[in-house]
Amino acid sequence: MEIRKRLTLQFTIIVAVILFLAELSIFIFSELKWKEDFNSRLQSKATAVTKLLLDVEGVDADILRLIEKNNLSTMPFEEIHIFNNANEEIFSSRDSSNLLITPEMLELIRVNKYIDPVQGRYTLVGFEYFGIKDRIIVVAGAIDIYGLRKLTNLRNILIIVFMVSLLILYLSGRLFSNRALRPILKVIHEVPAITESTLHLRVDEGNGRDEIARLAQTFNKMLERLEAVFKVQQSFIANASHEIRTPLAHISGQMEVALLKERTREEYVTLISNVLEDIINLGNTANRLLLLTMANSESYQIPKDTVRMDELLWEAHAELIKTHPTYRVTIQFQEDFEGDSETEQLLSVIGNDQLLRIVILNLMENGCKYSAGHRVQITLEHPNQLIRIRFSDQGVGIPIEEQELVFEPFYRGKNVASVQGSGLGLSLVRRITQLHGGTITLRSVPGEGSEFILEIPILFEEFNL
Repeated sequence: MEIRKRLTLQFTIIVAVILFLAELSIFIFSELKWKEDFNSRLQSKATAVTKLLLDVEGVDADILRLIEKNNLSTMPFEEIHIFNNANEEIFSSRDSSNLLITPEMLELIRVNKYIDPVQGRYTLVGFEYFGIKDRIIVVAGAIDIYGLRKLTNLRNILIIVFMVSLLILYLSGRLFSNRALRPILKVIHEVPAITESTLHLRVDEGNGRDEIARLAQTFNKMLERLEAVFKVQQSFIANASHEIRTPLAHISGQMEVALLKERTREEYVTLISNVLEDIINLGNTANRLLLLTMANSESYQIPKDTVRMDELLWEAHAELIKTHPTYRVTIQFQEDFEGDSETEQLLSVIGNDQLLRIVILNLMENGCKYSAGHRVQITLEHPNQLIRIRFSDQGVGIPIEEQELVFEPFYRGKNVASVQGSGLGLSLVRRITQLHGGTITLRSVPGEGSEFILEIPILFEEFNL
């Protein structure tokens, strides 16, 4: 059953039960009240008749019976019977009685002083009256025609009200459930439009305050995560196909040309060297693509430990010089550090040494690669609980309009298009820096050089890894 129908049914049943109990209470209390009033009137009438018979001189049973026959206030089918202490009937308002009065009833009246039984349609009251000479038992009965009619009318009215109320409750319940579930129905209508190609769409969050709005917000957050995952996947496929296709085509072309005719040993050596260089570049590109894809994944988890940034600088420097002997890197510290525990804390961060080495190595290599003298100046500082490393070069610089774009995957400046590169290094640098709670900024003047500023918190343990 749909939630809308279930809510309507539950709402109708709950309110119907409450309404039924309320109407039942009204009917029962009304019946008790009318019975109490009728019994009181019947007892008053029987008491008045008994006083006339016993306390007024000159009034005997025959005269009293005649008076009662002409009494306009006589109740419908009224009967009054008076008994003495020996259970002998000394007065009856009717010649033939429809009431069943037994000695046991009379004895019960003497014990309880008052009873009000019901016999068929008759309502009876029995009570004890203390006369001048004797204890008198009076039994009176009548049919409450008007009361029963009123109760019947009340019952019919309550039934009609209940049935009409059920219909109104059902219709209002449908309206209520439709209004309450309208945001969910809207979400259900919007969700089919969200596919892998339209993950940027979001469902309506309504008023933003109730539970349905929070459900929509949770769903939108899930869509954001899915969109990020799809973007990473699509980016990896696009980037991989873009970057791997060129070196593979280059390798394939060289091999096809080499097979066209016999070559000298020197030509084969040159060919193999060129192919090997392309394979190395292809491997580096694949590794960087893999690292970039993992770093962009929200579920990416990396091991972390205490890392000395000064030691990492020297290790990256040694690795760079080993592969590029012509590069010149100058490392300078803002001040002299003493070799104690305080110095170690000032130069240490919590992170992954391999990823941080990739950051430093990329910034070193870029500074040397795009500088005319293949030279980069590195300065290490530690202001305000930060480790700040500046990478300064005297290269061609980066135009202002391109300075933010250089951190995007595969973007390469127009003034360095002739220099070999994949365009992945700086995007990887920024993502790894973000994973370590740090920032990477760029200052550059075209024709004068560039300065990349890396800042990472000292012993920062709360970043998302």
